Amino acid sequence: RYRLDIIEETMRHSAEVAFYAYKIARHFKIKEYQDSIYAGALLHDIGKIMVNALNPELLEKIKKICREKGIAQDMIENLTSGYNHSIIGGRLAEKWNFPEALKEIIRYHHVPSEAKEAYIQAASAVYLADAFYYCRRELARYSDLNFQIRKIFSLSKESFQQLFLKVVKSFERKFEE
Repeated sequence: RYRLDIIEETMRHSAEVAFYAYKIARHFKIKEYQDSIYAGALLHDIGKIMVNALNPELLEKIKKICREKGIAQDMIENLTSGYNHSIIGGRLAEKWNFPEALKEIIRYHHVPSEAKEAYIQAASAVYLADAFYYCRRELARYSDLNFQIRKIFSLSKESFQQLFLKVVKSFERKFEE
């Protein structure tokens, strides 16, 4: 019952987020977990693929409600029958014996401050990269960022915009020429 279009969309999204996450990790000199940040960003939405397989209509309904109401998708996910793709992805990562850093990044990419202390910055980099993805499509903006992420990376509106433009332009030069 997998919908190939949703899997392909998730894969494109994850590849772009992984590129951004790697650039963010380098920018903020997060050396210890750079590889985990990249891999975690590639896998951060693996739970969406599983949800798609189990209930393909649910994911589409959630996206539609979010678009119509201007609500962050993860907020609606948390309110719907305990469903949350990051929890599902985190459980898969545990089942498949992924390294601890990957488990934490996948599980907490929407709420990095809940990750174990050692992995908060890594999960925050993926969170920020995911935000860049949505900002590039004008589906999010600086004011939507979790204040803790702003604090972790000392991001003012101006520094966020500068980093966002730098990282996105780098992506566009590399992949869209």
